[in-house]
Amino acid sequence: MSKVDGGHGALRYTAPSHVDWGLVRIAALVPESHMLFVCPSACGRHGALGAVDQGYKHRVSYIFVYRQDIIDGYDNVIREGVSELLEQLPKAPPAIMVFVSCIDDLIGTDLDALMIELHDARPDIEFRAGHMNPISLDGTAPPPVTAQNAMFDFLKPSEIRDADAVNFIGSFVDVLPVCEVYEFLAQAGFPLVRHISRYDTFEGFLEMAKSAYNISLWPPVTLAARSMEKKLGIPFLSLCVSYDLDEIAADYHRLSEFLGGGADYDFAPHIAKAERAIENALQIVGDRPITISNGAVWKPFGLAKVLIEHGFNVESVVADEIPAFDRAAYDFIASRGVTIFDPQAPDTILRRHENAEAVAIGYDAAYIAGSCHIVDLANDMGMFGYHGVWTLMGMIAAAAETESDLAQLMADFGGVI
Repeated sequence: MSKVDGGHGALRYTAPSHVDWGLVRIAALVPESHMLFVCPSACGRHGALGAVDQGYKHRVSYIFVYRQDIIDGYDNVIREGVSELLEQLPKAPPAIMVFVSCIDDLIGTDLDALMIELHDARPDIEFRAGHMNPISLDGTAPPPVTAQNAMFDFLKPSEIRDADAVNFIGSFVDVLPVCEVYEFLAQAGFPLVRHISRYDTFEGFLEMAKSAYNISLWPPVTLAARSMEKKLGIPFLSLCVSYDLDEIAADYHRLSEFLGGGADYDFAPHIAKAERAIENALQIVGDRPITISNGAVWKPFGLAKVLIEHGFNVESVVADEIPAFDRAAYDFIASRGVTIFDPQAPDTILRRHENAEAVAIGYDAAYIAGSCHIVDLANDMGMFGYHGVWTLMGMIAAAAETESDLAQLMADFGGVI
């Protein structure tokens, strides 16, 4: 993954539209779990406010560490803090995730050994460690990566293997239930599809360890997928959401080979529906400019390429990174003169209101363009396959014809900066 050259050196700008789920909300996907953050008080404010706003306050606790704790090491502080936490909670949770902050990257607490010790003291509770370290965002293991790895590490090897079950992993929300992928999987012999969001209990969540295969829909879950393959014996296939009809066909072919069947599924009606949706969206949008944010889709350059090839007027893409899996599309749109906005460039604050009539896909794109014609989408949530194309095109058409309040959309999304 390479950075977009914003020419701004070390100085960065963070727009108020640059929101995402946040670490608390991600970890809270593990049902009935409790999160314990071990950090200086200043580091906890952001997550605590997010937890209050998103309704997870009752599932989050903090141990604030001070200068002497950092000097001496805070293993005992964590031990004592966990003991105090369990005394105060009305009911012991089945799982506790202990998150440490950036300073632990320098201290090097043996968290794995500490988690084993805590579990030995309370065998009824599973403990896992996580990292809340924004300094690693540019590295290979930022918080969203390590958090999902810790979350799925709760799963235990199972002697039972459900040969007709697959897991969707990585995406924070399930694939929309009307997507053709479910029919495809059923025909391939996998009518049972599991996703972490479907479970209300920790015991139920552990069923995911019984599935025969993992289908990874989000690049940052790759570390967890590899760990699950090694620990649980569940092979995985990475399928990053695409809106390119040819790529979707190729992905379904790969999925068919991975699962060992389902290649004779009739996709023709779904392809035709997606093509009609593209034509309808183009008719409504016309030559109005479109701007795309990488917070909306994992392949913003790929989406831009698709739209350009179908006749849409893509004016700009808002992205600070060029993922390797989207590099070819980046080269394509760069050759077409599409403007690339780095949202972290300091002069972004001066470039707002570039085009108020633009159709903006994603929050950053809407904020920079100053547009109220907004496609309310983040991280391809719920999207997959031809149904994803149909759905997105409907959202683009609707955004062109309606006006939305960006601040309200972000508040409804519940994201944190």
